[in-house]
Amino acid sequence: MALANDLGLTSKVVSERHYYASQTMFTAGESAKIITKSVGRKVSAKDLKFLYELHYGTHMEWHHSGFFSGISGRTMGRPYFISPDEMQDIIENFDTLFPVLEEHKKSAEEVVCAFYWKWINQGTDRRPH
Repeated sequence: MALANDLGLTSKVVSERHYYASQTMFTAGESAKIITKSVGRKVSAKDLKFLYELHYGTHMEWHHSGFFSGISGRTMGRPYFISPDEMQDIIENFDTLFPVLEEHKKSAEEVVCAFYWKWINQGTDRRPH
C-alpha cells in the first residue's frame, strides 16, 4: 500500500486507495449529512454504516487515512465510503430500513449483565467474578 503523498497525489497522509475513493465516492459523514437533509431525520455516520450492512448484507468500503495517536500507539484512521448510487438506493428504501435501525438502537441501550474470568498469578488461578 502506497501513501498518496509519497506519489505526489496530495499533501495529506492517506493511502493511495483512499485518495482514489475520495475522488468518486462520499465518506460516511458526508453521506449522513446528505441523507439527513433529504429524508428529514437525523442519520449519523454510524447509523449509515448499519443501514448499509442491513440493506446490502456486506460491510461498507473503507480505506486507511492519516495517522493519529491511538491506544496501541501511532495508527491510521479508517473512513468508510459509499457511492452516490448506493446512497440514493438507501434514501429510496429509507422508510423500510429506519424502523429496523430504531429497534437496533433500543436493543443496544439495554443493560447486559455477565461474568468474566479473571486471571490471577499469571493464569494459574481462575475464578469467575
